[in-house]
Amino acid sequence: MPWYDYIWSPEVLDKIASRGVTVDKVEFVVENPEMEGLSHSSKRPLVEGYAHTGRYLVVIY
Repeated sequence: MPWYDYIWSPEVLDKIASRGVTVDKVEFVVENPEMEGLSHSSKRPLVEGYAHTGRYLVVIY
């Protein structure tokens, strides 16, 4: 089983909160992705999936 260690900067916390997303939702999608890939613009890893609440998220990290 993979191990995830999250470091949340104040800027990122503000950004996800401004979109009505919680840390729990982001972490759930990272740990349970429907799809994994790379961002076209930044080439950073991304995951897509449904949070435990049913909301669909794309997380670029």
